[in-house]
Amino acid sequence: MRIIWAGFYNFIQLVLATLAIPFKLLLGKPVTAYVYYRLKGDPAYRKSMTRGRSLFRRRERKRSGLVVDLQLWQEQLNLLSIDPKVEGMVLEFDGLEVSAAKRDAIGQIIRRFKAAGKKSVAFAVTFSNAEYALACQCDRIVLAPGGRVELTGYSAELTALGDALKHLGVGAHFVRRADYKTMPELFTHREPSPAQKQTAEAIIDQRYLGLLRSLVEGRKFQEAEAKRKIDLGPYGSKRALTEGLCDAVASRSELPSCDDRTTPDEAMTSFEAWVRKRAFYYRKFLPLKRRSTLAIIPLDGMIVQGDGGMTPLGKSCGSTELIDALRKVRRSSTVKAAVLYVRSPGGGAVASDLILEEIKKLAKEIPVVAYFDQVAASGGYLVSLGAQEMWADSTAVVGSIGVFAGKFEFSELFKRWGIHRSIIQRGDNASRMSASRPFTQHEKTSLEAEVEEIYQSFVEEVARARRRNKDEILNLAQGKVYTGDQALAVGLVDGLCDFEGACRRAIELAKSPTDDFKLKMFTPAARRGSIISSLLQFNRSMIFTLDLDVALGIRP
Repeated sequence: MRIIWAGFYNFIQLVLATLAIPFKLLLGKPVTAYVYYRLKGDPAYRKSMTRGRSLFRRRERKRSGLVVDLQLWQEQLNLLSIDPKVEGMVLEFDGLEVSAAKRDAIGQIIRRFKAAGKKSVAFAVTFSNAEYALACQCDRIVLAPGGRVELTGYSAELTALGDALKHLGVGAHFVRRADYKTMPELFTHREPSPAQKQTAEAIIDQRYLGLLRSLVEGRKFQEAEAKRKIDLGPYGSKRALTEGLCDAVASRSELPSCDDRTTPDEAMTSFEAWVRKRAFYYRKFLPLKRRSTLAIIPLDGMIVQGDGGMTPLGKSCGSTELIDALRKVRRSSTVKAAVLYVRSPGGGAVASDLILEEIKKLAKEIPVVAYFDQVAASGGYLVSLGAQEMWADSTAVVGSIGVFAGKFEFSELFKRWGIHRSIIQRGDNASRMSASRPFTQHEKTSLEAEVEEIYQSFVEEVARARRRNKDEILNLAQGKVYTGDQALAVGLVDGLCDFEGACRRAIELAKSPTDDFKLKMFTPAARRGSIISSLLQFNRSMIFTLDLDVALGIRP
């Protein structure tokens, strides 16, 4: 049935394309042109990962050139690459906000286009650090009059609220297992600890070196000169031109004439306009054989027990919704493999264990590959252990194997406001999570024993999944955070790759063709929460495998 339907559909497409040829020829040959694209926001890796596809299509028509997903963009550039009438493309950077891994994927697309003999011109009103690093891979950089190059490097702001909470009359009482598990220090310390600074500095160093390498390789500066350029930033348009950070200052309408091989009369066109002028119409044909289906299961945000959603404190992933998504994948008869796409700093220990067990069940039925391109720390790393393999981008934050637990108490605050609370309990630990008083020594000892038990269980889970000795994992644990390449060196991941590489690996494990497959998203339902519900969830969870401070502390 599939062959009959696909054959009929392809026949209709071929007839329409043939009938369109005379009309295209009447329009005349397309002029030599640069095709215009706009990079804005966070485009998806593939169109199957774009929510509200029909809405995006309407917006795409209105906003000519907007890159919505990288797969579609690559397909379009492949067609442009074989057209001798196309000189190249213009890339306008307009607030691109993507992970370092996705920037690398965009960079690869630009390099492939250049390798086909085409030119690329980068244009912006304002270039951020990350946007400028990508622009350096283009042949020319053009800045708008009055524009700026925000070339300043990277920074991290590490916060400690210990003294502030004391002034407010709020006590923070936490115990942790792992010296580098620095999350509780946000509430207990007067200033960031050396361990926290060391972790942040390692991440900052990696990003700074990447930016430096972009200037050296793309703009042909010596390393010392590139460092000086960063130290003297930011730059206005005139100064950027003088310092060699851009090749021209021009408005968008003047862009075609900025290249030596074009004249002002030649057009900068959109891909849609290029398609309309081609003699052979651009149409897609259906494959005769059904493609393999790969499930994408995103784990995005802090892991909480029960329902997750969007809150003013950030995104959270509820165990209930994610487990439902995993079970839907198990029930699907068409899914051949799955990619667990993790972008999480961790969360509640109980919620993480629940998700881990469900992932293990899925991995017994189909191949599951975990992929990290931003952060998979603590509980985010723990749940990934259920997959057969774990792959990461070299810039991802991985590890933070550790546990902490504790509570906030408001006895001093209550006293200031004349609030009196009396506790009646039966059982030495019955009111240990009360916000009215600190832990007793008995309660603290009990909590430390519980944290130690969960930590040892975490380490054993890692040792079992990574096929390593427990003592080896204990040396790697301690809450330490690794970049993707460091995690590979110590054996915490199986390899480094981009998103497409992780997808192909999952399909390969399913023994299906890796050249053509389709994605199917199994996204947990998003809900909107409140600050109060988030705080209640935090207090109720009590024991955490979480590392949020490093994930939030780095600023572009």
